[in-house]
Amino acid sequence: MAEYTTWEDLLDAEPASGEAAEHLDQSARREGIELLEAHQVDVVDTEPLALLVEVVIKLTRAHHHAADLVVGLQFDLLPGLVLRVVPEHAVEARIGTKLVEVGNDELIRVHPHMSFSAIAQDDMKRILAFHIISQIGYMLFGLGLFTTAGVAGAVFYVVHHIIVKTALFLVASLVTLRAGSSRLSQVGGLVREAPVVAALFAVPALSLAGMPPFSGFLAKFALVDAGVADHAWAPVAVSLAVGLLTLFSMTKIWSGAFWGERDEEPDRTPIQVGRLGAPISMIGATAVLAAASIAVSVWAGPLYALAERASTDLLDPRGYIEIVLDRGAEAAP
Repeated sequence: MAEYTTWEDLLDAEPASGEAAEHLDQSARREGIELLEAHQVDVVDTEPLALLVEVVIKLTRAHHHAADLVVGLQFDLLPGLVLRVVPEHAVEARIGTKLVEVGNDELIRVHPHMSFSAIAQDDMKRILAFHIISQIGYMLFGLGLFTTAGVAGAVFYVVHHIIVKTALFLVASLVTLRAGSSRLSQVGGLVREAPVVAALFAVPALSLAGMPPFSGFLAKFALVDAGVADHAWAPVAVSLAVGLLTLFSMTKIWSGAFWGERDEEPDRTPIQVGRLGAPISMIGATAVLAAASIAVSVWAGPLYALAERASTDLLDPRGYIEIVLDRGAEAAP
């Protein structure tokens, strides 16, 4: 296994197979490296995949006051690291053990910490941003189990989370447009003023909180079931508790923005467009995502079967590699 002394070495290293991470934005890469070095996230003698766990954990703890920065870094920096370090080590069983060793202790602390941080916020967008970090815990939970069921649950959870969280951020934009602010103290009564927006919030919010029969319940159930089968009692208990904290956060948003009354005047002048309370294009885009989250629940069986297939290939990619190489050899002149 190659050893690296700096983040530059790690990101500049030749990938194990093929060209990788060429798409990584250079400004985001530079910002990420500076942030990692500033907070002394060490790369020396660290297992590659476990390194990704450590990066997420340390960044979320160091930047719990700047959730958007961590979220941006998650999508800009980590994919490049994954592309570079996973191919060489994906079939090594010790990665699972290292993931558990590095991740579980910190995960048990960080997972609920981000949920409590979300509860403490007064801004709808900040609450949702903190919960992005919190929900990473579910994904790491599945990866840390390093079983077919665990990784399949993580893959299924990623699909659910992308759809639901995008819908919630679009709803937050609708609230900001209609009420003039996303701060709960400056918003209120939208369930009467803009019932369509309220309904578009309710569906993904209940799904994020893991309420049946929505996709969030099915995704969390898959992870918890995998954890119970692997006797990972502490992460299972924390995941269930965080689900309750997430439900509390969504209830807080509902009570503040949709059901209650505003305590302060908004920062900007509210804008009402048409009977729906927002432009039809924005309502339509949000409705499509809300419908997609329901579709994930309806077709959960086939989707989970695909997740299991992906999990099998991720844990043991030799069959996939052999097929690709054989077809490449047949196509060669």
